[in-house]
Amino acid sequence: MSTRPFLITLAAAGVVLAACGGPTSGTVIGKQYDAPSTYFITSCSLIGKVTVCTPIPEEQPECWEIDLKSGDDTGSVCVDQKTFSAAIVGQHYP
Repeated sequence: MSTRPFLITLAAAGVVLAACGGPTSGTVIGKQYDAPSTYFITSCSLIGKVTVCTPIPEEQPECWEIDLKSGDDTGSVCVDQKTFSAAIVGQHYP
């Protein structure tokens, strides 16, 4: 019996992928808190002529997110709650 696994990724709306290549310093242009959440990835395997799918839970930790702009580059970074509270929109971080 051969198994050919393949992966279908179904992420819940609102999953934020923070700190994906943006600046790590710059002008704070926004702030938001993203609560911890769970989304599911569906893993499917073809067994003979039958496809069997299993949902796999993935945890998204909380994120105290600061949006930054540096020149033409923008992005977000997750920081601790104290740093988040001290960050002021319009001012430079860090």
